[in-house]
Amino acid sequence: MFFKIKALADAGVKVHLHAFTYGRKTHEILEQFCHSVHLYDRQMNPLLMLSGKPFIVRSRKSDELLERLGADDHPILFEGDHTTFYIDHPQLRDKRKYLRIHNIESDYYRALSKVEYSIFKRLYLRLESWKLSRYHPSRHAQGVIVLSEKDGQHVGFENRPTHFIPPFHGSREPIFHERKRPFALYHANLTVGENRQALQFLLDEVFRDSSHRLMIYGDGMDPKMSQQVDGMSNVSHYEGPQNELLQLIKEAQVNVLPTFQSTGMKLKLLYSLFNGGHCLVNPPMVEGTGLGDLCEVAQDGAAMREALDTLMEEDFHSSAFEARKKMLVERFSNSKNAQKLIEVLFA
Repeated sequence: MFFKIKALADAGVKVHLHAFTYGRKTHEILEQFCHSVHLYDRQMNPLLMLSGKPFIVRSRKSDELLERLGADDHPILFEGDHTTFYIDHPQLRDKRKYLRIHNIESDYYRALSKVEYSIFKRLYLRLESWKLSRYHPSRHAQGVIVLSEKDGQHVGFENRPTHFIPPFHGSREPIFHERKRPFALYHANLTVGENRQALQFLLDEVFRDSSHRLMIYGDGMDPKMSQQVDGMSNVSHYEGPQNELLQLIKEAQVNVLPTFQSTGMKLKLLYSLFNGGHCLVNPPMVEGTGLGDLCEVAQDGAAMREALDTLMEEDFHSSAFEARKKMLVERFSNSKNAQKLIEVLFA
């Protein structure tokens, strides 16, 4: 979101940012790139879960927001289903409204429920998935903007103009780093069930009894998984600031990035392709992204172990980097994609 705002501002667009927070105040850098910044407190009353609308939508309601949205004729970009409480409101009937889809949310929440430890959270995620599957804000938008071509084929968008614009990111251009260290890197927020599932797969199916070293970077590892990591001599866990993650991505011989959810596009894959060497993934990580040719794709744990044996001994050559750079600059340039977005919003 930040890099999208910056790219639009750099292109001359005056961005009026409306965002829901948990009591945080705005950051000065947002005011640097936005024409105006308006923050609203998210309503976290559990009773809102009784609403027919998904909680992620119902909890983002503000009369002040509605008044501001209706006060001018600017187009509105709703960032994700969760921001769409007012998308069908009569006061916004004549506004140009576009919906940016980050995931097929009903699929995403259902998948999260399957890997969630807490019974309460699991029930909440299942209920939210059910509500989201029946919630269709795109019907009230002039167009839908998707992160991946696969998401653009979703049946819910079939009657709306759909535009594929990849995610914005913090990398200016791909950077080649010749010298690598003999370890594989997995990085993720480990409080998210999807990421815990991916890491568990790596620990059990790929790096168990392996001679290759795995470095895990990420906050939120649970005690059970931490105990397993402590018992594996070839695996280590590290937490640190973002700039240290970037250095690890640059130094890793292989960035290994499995996932078991194929909706949207994972920013950590883009981050690794722009800044790292070999990227080893499974099919869901690249499905519908067009990035499969830039990665080594392994179907399962056995295939990933075999590919890892090869990649850990294989230099990442400048010729492979140049092919990667050409595609990334062509398809994932923030400035180019900002122009595409502007053409959609102001057509």
